[in-house]
Amino acid sequence: MIKRVEDLQITEQGLIVTLKEFGKVKVFKRTFKHGSCRYYASFRYGESNVTIEL
Repeated sequence: MIKRVEDLQITEQGLIVTLKEFGKVKVFKRTFKHGSCRYYASFRYGESNVTIEL
């Protein structure tokens, strides 16, 4: 099932999801004072944590 990141119920601790043809990532949502949101995904690559903005 494919869902938009905006439609997910993301808690403060984040949400683990599976990206097609990529694997599992943990998604975080940050809400700003003026109401806009920004989403981030974090995953482990070897010994490093990598975070990308969605």
